[in-house]
Amino acid sequence: MTPPRPRLRGGRAVSARPRREPRVGVMTCALDEVACAAFAVGALVGLVDRYVFVDTGSTDGTAELIEELYEREIGDGRLVVERLSPLEDHDISIARTRALELLRDADIDTFLKVDADDIFYDSGARQLVGLARTQPPTVTHVACRNHELYQWELIETREWLEALLAGRDAFWEMGITPSHDRSYAVAGAYATGKWGDEAAQRAPEGIVHDRPGARLTTNSVLAAHYGWARPVARKRGKIAAWYGDPDHDPRVDRLHLVDEPRTPRQRFRDHPEVIARQVGPVLDWIAKDRPPGASSPGGS
Repeated sequence: MTPPRPRLRGGRAVSARPRREPRVGVMTCALDEVACAAFAVGALVGLVDRYVFVDTGSTDGTAELIEELYEREIGDGRLVVERLSPLEDHDISIARTRALELLRDADIDTFLKVDADDIFYDSGARQLVGLARTQPPTVTHVACRNHELYQWELIETREWLEALLAGRDAFWEMGITPSHDRSYAVAGAYATGKWGDEAAQRAPEGIVHDRPGARLTTNSVLAAHYGWARPVARKRGKIAAWYGDPDHDPRVDRLHLVDEPRTPRQRFRDHPEVIARQVGPVLDWIAKDRPPGASSPGGS
């Protein structure tokens, strides 16, 4: 390789140092997400410099699943799995603050905030990581769109995964493709909020910065969000975490009202490609015999 051409500084020849390519990371903070988490990680872990997965006290085997399926990525340092105790009052800012610490330790410049039920298409993952690598320092947020999905038929995780494997016609596409901030500058970033803030009509939890910044938006639909499409038993768990009552929101197990923008409009079959690649290994992991006292996988 030809060495960089020296440049003059004060009459002396000084070798020009090549600029370091910006480093991109991901943070995912999860609680009882064994149904979706492996797909969220698998869509992005091969494209970024450091993926930080923070488990916040899951009892369904979420952390164990990620550690087993992505043992190689953990071994080569691309993926870090951090386990925290259950968060008091579901204060997710504690987990996100720890994730930011680990990203800074890895010298990450820009990171993607990806929830465990946000699953990117292969082309969407490449596009977002590409945007993150070229994100100007003045830009603190980059937003993109995603499909919003819904299902109410599949109750438990194993049944849900088997439906995906078989291509069962159980998923619906809502009538909106909302835009969410996904890519953030690491410099000056800090985490705020609790998981239930948005449900309580407060500002939603998220990432803010210590300075004014610009926001860029792409209108491309890059991911599919399975929040309302996860197994019904898992939806009930989330509602309990938000409101303290698993029966608080009737939309958990019935169609949205027809006058809502989130009303399911049509059947959804275009699931992200990582699901087809990983649904078999996830089902195999759930089916394994485990000794008494081990974490129970969420597939009963």
